Amino acid sequence: MDGAGRWTAFWRITLPMCKPIITSTVLLHILFTWNEYLFAMVFTSGSGVQTLPVGLTSLMSKHGTEFPVVFAGMAIAAVPVVLLFFLGQRYIVRGLADGIGK
Repeated sequence: MDGAGRWTAFWRITLPMCKPIITSTVLLHILFTWNEYLFAMVFTSGSGVQTLPVGLTSLMSKHGTEFPVVFAGMAIAAVPVVLLFFLGQRYIVRGLADGIGK
């Protein structure tokens, strides 16, 4: 781009090329944080402040053989991650398709 400064080149060239990588990294980081179990188990002691993975584990221990209740809890936990994936999927696919044509 003729006459573009560093800031304009970054916003119009570098950042759009990095969107698939940034989207994938954010998605994987959210999945890692969402499924973090060990720290939540160590740092939360009361049942009112449990995180989602710890709460699902305690739900499974209370309702061990009641699979509809356990699966309902797991489905509720999976919905935000699946929605986030579907929202970010177009950036990932677009980046893969752009990389093939080069």
